[in-house]
Amino acid sequence: MVLTNRKEIVKEALHRGTVGVTIGVPMAFLIFYIIYISIKYATGGTDNAEMNTMTFMLRLFISFYVTCFLFSASTVVYQIEKLPLVHATAIHFATIFSCWMLCAWLGDWVDTKTVWYSWLIAAASFIVIYVLVWAITYHVQKKSVAKINEKLNH
Repeated sequence: MVLTNRKEIVKEALHRGTVGVTIGVPMAFLIFYIIYISIKYATGGTDNAEMNTMTFMLRLFISFYVTCFLFSASTVVYQIEKLPLVHATAIHFATIFSCWMLCAWLGDWVDTKTVWYSWLIAAASFIVIYVLVWAITYHVQKKSVAKINEKLNH
């Protein structure tokens, strides 16, 4: 699907974001709880005081909601007809990176008070994951296009 006007782009982005939230937020909470409980169990911790605060849960929900919405909605840039792949990728990267860093702050994934390099670790981990996923997606798409071209030639 190729999008040509702003109204189509916004409508499709909102649709993708809504689907992303519907699927992503429950999955994010499930993954969070599995990791959270695993870490607590592995470290022998039993104190779940932060989980009992409404502020913590609200910040967690907001970070998951924003992440899921923007991750899904931002993929619309690849369907904009006149946008070169480099520009689409730059816009997509900047949107998701900003979202990631906002959520790192909202969700207390980084230690903002004492460990300054926790921001660097959050940024580096995002960049590594993004490049890996982008490279895999590019490779899969390239193979798919090659198969289609081969079928068209025969």
